[in-house]
Amino acid sequence: MSQFSHRPDEEDGHFDRVQLDLLYRIEAPRLMRYFKASGSHDEAHDLIQDAFLNLVRAKPALTRGNPGAYLQRIARNLMFNRWKHNKRWRALIDERGLDEHHNLSLLPEQGLHLEAQDMMQQYCSAVEALPPKTREIFLLHRVDDLSYGEIAQRMNLSLKAIEYHIASALKHIYRALDQE
Repeated sequence: MSQFSHRPDEEDGHFDRVQLDLLYRIEAPRLMRYFKASGSHDEAHDLIQDAFLNLVRAKPALTRGNPGAYLQRIARNLMFNRWKHNKRWRALIDERGLDEHHNLSLLPEQGLHLEAQDMMQQYCSAVEALPPKTREIFLLHRVDDLSYGEIAQRMNLSLKAIEYHIASALKHIYRALDQE
């Protein structure tokens, strides 16, 4: 059992103020050490706040057993998401370079637009790389907004075959986007 001896309120499964305060007093120093050790000195307080906010928003069943361990998991996920976000920004800055025509004050405004363009290019490349039949089925569903049943009837395939092709396409696209 964790150091946190109180359980979420039995009636609704959520923490009350006293329980949350106690959990914060116990876990915040540990999270602070973790975030600082991970190189997030300046953002550590914000990350702790985000971790507790995610804990409070979580489904009560997830937080019952060991909220401290669940907070550690949230912290790892926050660090991973921060790393991925920073990796994209570093790649964008390295790709564009900073010269007299580009300065950091313009990048945040333009960054989201450029990141969206890059993601769309990756998405289109991933769709184009699909096998022809899988690509056709995927586009019929996503672009033409046909149901699985309509696609199965149009292509003279079983519903299971359509489900397989859609799942295969999604898996391929997610992998392609995750590689960046």
